[in-house]
Amino acid sequence: MPSIMDYDYWEMEDRKAKNELDWWVTPPQMEKGYEHIHTREFVSEEDAYLYALEKCMGEENEEFKKMLVEWYFSGNWVEAEREF
Repeated sequence: MPSIMDYDYWEMEDRKAKNELDWWVTPPQMEKGYEHIHTREFVSEEDAYLYALEKCMGEENEEFKKMLVEWYFSGNWVEAEREF
């Protein structure tokens, strides 16, 4: 058994205790994204754009296509006709 004067032994024990405490105190790694409130499906921020695009454009969604065109061309664009 180590004596109280055995500094190396107590320093090592103190380090072990701190490492064990760090395991309990260190928060888990978090990932930002979006979670569906009903299905609990999670989509990371990194995948969000492609996921949304696939969901909106994957099917023939005429309403969405019309809304997207109207929104995109609502800034510096005007509706026009041209002869060709």
